[in-house]
Amino acid sequence: QKAIKKLEVKLKETDCAIQRDSSHTIIWEELGIDALFVDEAHLFKNLYIPTKMTRVAGMPNSDSQRAFDAYIKVRSLLESSGRVIFATATPVSNTLAEVYVMMKFLQFDLLEEMGLAHFDAWVQMFAETTQSLEMKPDGSGFRMNTRFNKFTNLPELAALWRQALDVKTPEQLNLPRPKIIGGGPQVISIPASNALKGFVKGLAERVERIKSRRVAPEVDNMLKITNEGRKAALDIRLALPGTPAPAQSKLNAVVEQIVKLYHASQSTRGSMPRRSPSCSSTARR
Repeated sequence: QKAIKKLEVKLKETDCAIQRDSSHTIIWEELGIDALFVDEAHLFKNLYIPTKMTRVAGMPNSDSQRAFDAYIKVRSLLESSGRVIFATATPVSNTLAEVYVMMKFLQFDLLEEMGLAHFDAWVQMFAETTQSLEMKPDGSGFRMNTRFNKFTNLPELAALWRQALDVKTPEQLNLPRPKIIGGGPQVISIPASNALKGFVKGLAERVERIKSRRVAPEVDNMLKITNEGRKAALDIRLALPGTPAPAQSKLNAVVEQIVKLYHASQSTRGSMPRRSPSCSSTARR
């Protein structure tokens, strides 16, 4: 009910802010649009979803005006017998809730018919939460975290979603893709320096001060801490300018690999040109 009242106020404020000119204004219904093609449809996935589930990682908590605007237009077209086509290579990129968002965009009538229009009802049918041990954001240790990351009744969900999907796999498209040496990414592990360990310890102390509200949000906050932690993990000098260069760091390892590949590929300038059949046959002769 709070969400409904908040949305009503938001709609009234938006309506009052519109400057209307009766002689020139053309509203959406008067445009005569009967088909909508949306490329990169995943850009509209941050749709507000009311739910009673709290303190669960992976839950949708954003309220994108762009997504809401797209949802209103899509529902308007579909309810007036129009057509809507979404095109995207990543309908699901971050959370399982994005499946529900796409179904809400394109299959809302079906969800209502099955009693699954509300997100909590959809979750009870097709997903569940799991608990796992995860590293804390400040890197000071580990914690038990409840995360929304597992499907249930997957065949039934796939059957419903496939009613609106036309999926093309990489094998079906047969697109040319470069091969990776070794078949996949190669992990290069770099030990942490003493300076980095001390910096991470300081991050943990800052997190405790934030949790106990001993520091103002504009002075220090979790976003600032995680950002500085990523910088320090890349190279301590990014977080602490003036610090002596570490013996080993991720940045130095990247430079070493780039230099190594650069010198090893001098004959082709870093590329591997594909020979045509005629050139190959000439070479054999």
